[in-house]
Order: sequence, then structure tokens, then C-alpha cells
Amino acid sequence: MNFNKKIIYLSLFTLTGLFTVAGSVFAEDSKDSRVAVMPFDTVNFDSAVASAAREIFSSSMVEEGFVLIDNKIVDKAILTLKQENWDKFQNGQKTKALPALKEPLIETTVQPAVESDTDTPVTEESAPVTVTPADNVTTEQNAANIQPSVENNSVSNTESDMAIIEPDNIEIAKALNCDMYITTKIVKLGKKTQVNITMYKANGDAVDSKKMVAETEDDLNLIFDRIAVAFSKGIKPSETRDYDNATVAETNKKANLDRIISNHGLMLGGGMLMGDKANSGVITFGYEGIWEYNRLRTGIEAGFSLASEEYDIDFAAYMHMVMGSFLSRGMVSPYISGGAGLYLGQRPTKDSDSYDDEYSPMGFEFFPSIGLEFLHRARMRIHSEVRYMFILDLNGNLAHGPMFNIGLNF
Repeated sequence: MNFNKKIIYLSLFTLTGLFTVAGSVFAEDSKDSRVAVMPFDTVNFDSAVASAAREIFSSSMVEEGFVLIDNKIVDKAILTLKQENWDKFQNGQKTKALPALKEPLIETTVQPAVESDTDTPVTEESAPVTVTPADNVTTEQNAANIQPSVENNSVSNTESDMAIIEPDNIEIAKALNCDMYITTKIVKLGKKTQVNITMYKANGDAVDSKKMVAETEDDLNLIFDRIAVAFSKGIKPSETRDYDNATVAETNKKANLDRIISNHGLMLGGGMLMGDKANSGVITFGYEGIWEYNRLRTGIEAGFSLASEEYDIDFAAYMHMVMGSFLSRGMVSPYISGGAGLYLGQRPTKDSDSYDDEYSPMGFEFFPSIGLEFLHRARMRIHSEVRYMFILDLNGNLAHGPMFNIGLNF
């Protein structure tokens, strides 16, 4: 048995090592490739901010050792391909095919990895580029010049026609003669902004993807730096966090876990208790106060219980102290706990007809439990719990049995 365990542990260790090495090898291979960063795709996000973010991300990738094609060259290649597709569109070619190019459409100048002492950025003048639109015209003017005009073309200017003109990423990568390309989608929903960056081979096969969420514009800069590091090392963006680059969302989450949160509410329960001389159905109703700190869950319970044995009703008041731990910290969080307390009144430890010297109006209660909390750490949450109760009166009489509770807390 010990030998088999050693084999299992050795296999798991070997597989973990292989995955780590594979990620590192992929990252190193990516650094040796010529990479193009495509213009960012945005939803409910300012395009000017997206353009600036693209430059920040590109700089971060270069600092991490990637060889990038200058963004200006990528943009000019896109304009050139638009012009070619527009010419085909005017000539009545409804379908767009990849240009049969023996040589790259653009003579690309790349941004080398930052390894030397002098890091001279590639300028527009230093990059030899072959483009159809005039070089002395701005990018916006070139884009405007190659848009379809209904007056100059008899073909209808429909949305599908516009899709024909737009070059796809594989076509752009082929024109740039690059090995890999990167696409970025930024979606703003309320105060949060989601950034999803994917790296592809030139043929369109996805090889790696990173995603993070920002709550402020400052977070965006941190996110692009961390995603670049994650691509470089072949790890998850969450593994790149330190005290200097934690986002507001991560900081708030950590702060939320490191403070005490209290909630109060009502709890209703029911079950079956089996006593030394009597079995009874039990209903409980009472107050519940819970205090949470990180995974710790503590609380106080106080209420009333009604136990029925044939036609007799036993009434008692109880108070419990509970303590437990959350097993996870999601919106649905399982937990384990236990509790102990006192009761005053009559509990089904004995036959309810036995009002003699052995009857005890006071005793102890204790229980282990397991439960689920829904909407964990929200303003309102619901939890359900299964307990196994043990009730011991002062005369040594015992009752025990399962209980099911449900609570609503605010």
C-alpha cells in the first residue's frame, strides 16, 4: 500500500512539473515570435481610452521580452487591406478572399525585446511601409476615403457589404507576415470593465487567453501590465498579484474578508427527537445572530421549542452558542459548525406524564451541523442546515435526533 502511494505521489508530482515546464516553454516560444497587437474591440467603452490602453499593453509586452510589430504598421496594413477589399467590392466581387501574396504586403519593422541599454522606439519615418493611401494623409482621413459611397457605386451600401470590406485578423496577420497576433475585447458594464485578451497563431488557432476585471481607470494600467507578465511566464493573471499591483476589486475583496460582518434574522426548524421513554416531533422558532470573519462563523441563537408526544405539548425556551467555518467563500457557501447551550422547560427526555421527583425543568443541548448559505456576504442571505441534536437533562435523561433548520438573515 505504501509503495502504491509513493507511485501515485510521484506521478502527480511529475504531471505538475510537466504542465509547469510546458507553460514556460510556450511562453519562451511566444517571445521569439513576431507578434501583432490588433486594435482593441470595445463595448460601452471610450475608443480614445482604448487606443491609449493598446499602447500601454504593447509597451508592457515589449518590456516582458516579446517582439512586437509596431502598432502604426499594423494600422496601416489594415487600411491597405480595406482599400484592396473596397476595390474588389467596386468591381462587383461580393466575396472576400485572402490575397494570394508571395511576399508580405507590408515591410514590417518590429519592436525588439528590451534587452540592450538603448531602447529606440520605432517611428513612422523609420518604418518602410507600402500603402495605397497617401502617407501624408491622417489615418482618420484614409479611413474616410475608403468607405463605400452610394453616389460613386451602384451597388447597395448594406451592412453585409461593409463586412466584406473589413479584413479579418488572419488576413491581417498574413499581410504582416507575423507569427502570432493578439486580440483584445474591453466590455464596460456599469462601474466594472472586463478585459479579455487572447493570443492566436497566424492561422487563427487560439493558444492562450487572459481575463481580468477593473473597477477604475487606474486598474486598467495595472491589468495590462499583469496580463503581459502572465503571457510572459505562462501563468494566470491572479498569480501575478503583489502589494504594488493589486486592483481595487481585489483589494476590496480582501478587505471585505478581513473585517467582521454581522447579520441578524429568524430561524425555523423541525425534526424528531427520541427520548429514553418517549419519541416526539419538535418545532423550533427563534432569533439568530451571526458574526463572520474570513472563514470563521460564530453566532447566538435564542427561541422557543414545542414538542408533541401523543396529545401532550412540551414547551421550552433555549439559548445556543454556535461556532463553525465556511468551506468556501462563493455566493453559495457550505459550512460546518457545532453548538451548545441551555434549555428551560420540558424537553422530551422522559415521558411527559412522569411529573415526579425525576423531572428536570432544565438541561443542556449540544449538536454538530452542516449547512449551506446562499448569497454569502450579501445584504440578505438564506441558509439551510441539518443538525443532530443531543438533549441531556440534569437527571441524566437523554434525547437525540435529527433537526432541519432554515434561516433568513439581514
